[in-house]
Amino acid sequence: MLRGLGIAALVSLLVAPAWAQGSAQTLLVWESAIYGLEELSLRWPVALAMRSEDEIVVVDAYDDKLVVFTNDTGGWIGRRKVALPASPASAAYAGGRYFVSLRGERHGELISFDPDRWAQRPVPLPRGVVAGALAGGKDGTLAVHDQAGSEVLILDAKGSVRAKIPLAGPVHALTVAPGGALYAASPQLARVVRVGEDGAIEQEFDVPGMSPERAWPVSVAVDTGGELYVVDRHAGRVVVLDAAGALSGFGSREGWDEGLLRHPAALALTPGGRVVIADQGNGRVQVFLRARKDSSS
Repeated sequence: MLRGLGIAALVSLLVAPAWAQGSAQTLLVWESAIYGLEELSLRWPVALAMRSEDEIVVVDAYDDKLVVFTNDTGGWIGRRKVALPASPASAAYAGGRYFVSLRGERHGELISFDPDRWAQRPVPLPRGVVAGALAGGKDGTLAVHDQAGSEVLILDAKGSVRAKIPLAGPVHALTVAPGGALYAASPQLARVVRVGEDGAIEQEFDVPGMSPERAWPVSVAVDTGGELYVVDRHAGRVVVLDAAGALSGFGSREGWDEGLLRHPAALALTPGGRVVIADQGNGRVQVFLRARKDSSS
């Protein structure tokens, strides 16, 4: 459902004093919340992916489904439900297809969907590979974290392995920046790392927590200016870091009302400046706008 920007601005003003920390700016303005209706309703969204500004695919672990939402003049509308063969773990869009990695009895398997017919097909992986976090890459490639081999596979559109990037340590989420750099989020270390093609860590970004708890980064995205948007699941917020890793500000805070987050699970950025968040604890997806950047952000 979509609310007017007048309401969004009011929500932003009401919550801003509570989520500001020190001089850090509040960088997100709430735009809308997406729930879905009946069989398209969201209960436990764990991941999302987008192929355009106006299409969001959400995978829900409550009843193992994929739900397609599109944005038209009436707001975000649920268009299609696709049953998944097992509980979903991660999702991504790459090379003209959506991809979902699985948990449960089919743990580590990878499936793909044609976004026109929504036909499902398995993606063959090398023997022993256990697919976890996913991210769409450059030139239609797909980055897949192999939970068994402690590396990231770069797959082409047919599922063939183009490259392998060693990556030790816990990895919960991946993203590929517009320039092609690979980023990995580690909740256990409260850190996001930028990884080179040789697997070497080029840069480390410590995510500030909300005292007394450490941050628990479960999703990361990078905009065209190099800023990192990190979901801190423990604090129910988004932390924004600049390209050097310094704190730019925060987005939202924990709560149940629209514009607030509870146990957020994933986020994605759109070219038009939207920040789309799987608000798992509230059973919905929320859409925010990035506040205008100025000299102090």
